[in-house]
Amino acid sequence: MKKVFFLILYIFVSPIFGAHISQEEEIISDLSKAKGFFQNKNPKWKLHQSYEGLIELYKKSNSSKHLKTKILDILSRAWAEGGEASLDPFIAMFLEDNDFSQSAIKEQRLKLENNHVNYISINIEYGMAQHQGERPYQEDRYDMQIKDKNIKYFAVFDGHGGYRVAQYAKENLYTKFLNKLEKEVDIKTSLATIIEEFNSELPEKLGEDVAELQGSTAVVAVIQDDKITVANVGDSRAVLSRNGQAVALSVDHKPNNPREKTRIIKKAKEGVYNEYDDKTIYVCLLISGTGIRDKSCRHVLAVSRSLGDTKFAPYVISEPEIIEHEISPEDEFIILASDGIWDVITSQNAVDLVNNQLSKNMNLNDIAKYLISVALRAGSKDNLTVIIIKLPDESKTDLSNEIAC
Repeated sequence: MKKVFFLILYIFVSPIFGAHISQEEEIISDLSKAKGFFQNKNPKWKLHQSYEGLIELYKKSNSSKHLKTKILDILSRAWAEGGEASLDPFIAMFLEDNDFSQSAIKEQRLKLENNHVNYISINIEYGMAQHQGERPYQEDRYDMQIKDKNIKYFAVFDGHGGYRVAQYAKENLYTKFLNKLEKEVDIKTSLATIIEEFNSELPEKLGEDVAELQGSTAVVAVIQDDKITVANVGDSRAVLSRNGQAVALSVDHKPNNPREKTRIIKKAKEGVYNEYDDKTIYVCLLISGTGIRDKSCRHVLAVSRSLGDTKFAPYVISEPEIIEHEISPEDEFIILASDGIWDVITSQNAVDLVNNQLSKNMNLNDIAKYLISVALRAGSKDNLTVIIIKLPDESKTDLSNEIAC
């Protein structure tokens, strides 16, 4: 009876997930954003059909890594948001029978990360790696968008207090950026505008509790023609290698940064506090930047700018700092990484490590993994995410038709 039921499901699902492969991205997007998707309240998508279709699509040999990763994200959230106990028993059994239990999903993600190769797009090669470290959860997120021939977008989001702000940034910031870019004159203005607009909508989109107590850094690098534009909020970092020397493309937003400290104290002297506390919030924020923990500071941040964390407003702000850089022949690559790397490795050391491995013709993904392994050996216990981007070399042949996702 069960086989007959799934055969009927397959007949209904096949036209959606088989005949219109060109619409896969749209289908996945609809499924991941559909209200009530995990609670069986969505009239557009029948849950059983949707899960059957997702798994069939995942198993297709021609499904890209990018698409497979999106499917795993959706299935993972089904477990996380539904909860193992409250998830529909039929769905839970179906996922487990098809090797998509919570543990199996994690294994699938590791396989994808271990097997993918360098991405190549218009003379830009890039690779990435990620590791949970000793944290109980992976709250880092990243995004890499290279399909647009003129715009290459890379981002690292380091979540704290939970993953939801970082996940929302991963899923929405790039689209918002492209939409804004159509109306604005330049990339810098578009990035500055959408990041603050994004932050202002978090209470409505994710709920007040999440917006108050969860947050995320954001370091975004956009490459267009011969210009790099980096927008940064928080202490994730972008570093350029120029002739083997580290050049900062972002500034860490920590409370002990002299400029940030001055801004925070100025706000406090203006008597601008919030409903949670008065001076305790900003004092805790200041001392947290030095690693000091006062007994009265039960909830402190290590950053002075972030997405979310509205509990700490107006001391913690979402205004990004933006650096524009004209690419020169001496510029070799960019490293974007969360602070799990930078807490134990200096910018120059990271550049040296990458250059050393490049001299051995190592794959960029393997170099990113190597950088993480060095950080772990150096004592990093945080989530770690690394993206390495080799910059255009005009001496190379144009590889724009060999984009790999």
